[in-house]
Amino acid sequence: MCAHLGPATGHGTVDVCGENGGSIADRGQPPCAGRAYFPRRSRVDKFTPAETAIRAALQAVETVGADVRLTDAVVLLGHAADRLADFVENQPSREITGLPAREPRKANG
Repeated sequence: MCAHLGPATGHGTVDVCGENGGSIADRGQPPCAGRAYFPRRSRVDKFTPAETAIRAALQAVETVGADVRLTDAVVLLGHAADRLADFVENQPSREITGLPAREPRKANG
């Protein structure tokens, strides 16, 4: 077992050495043996089923095409993913600013 890692603290950080699932977020120590250290929300293998569904929706929207409205959808799905990760990791939610108001598009005619 890695000597640097303590018990999980609910802050959503995990070690990638695979020796345990503890967190060092509260201890202020460097990652074990210089290995990479990533937040849980950045680890696809640690996603909940709901996070996986949002990721799939993001990918599906990205394949539709290029349009400002689709970009807005991707941004909103990203905010949803962040909010869900905040909940899963028991983190306080950050303020999410709205999308800028846009003029409605005129129909070609």
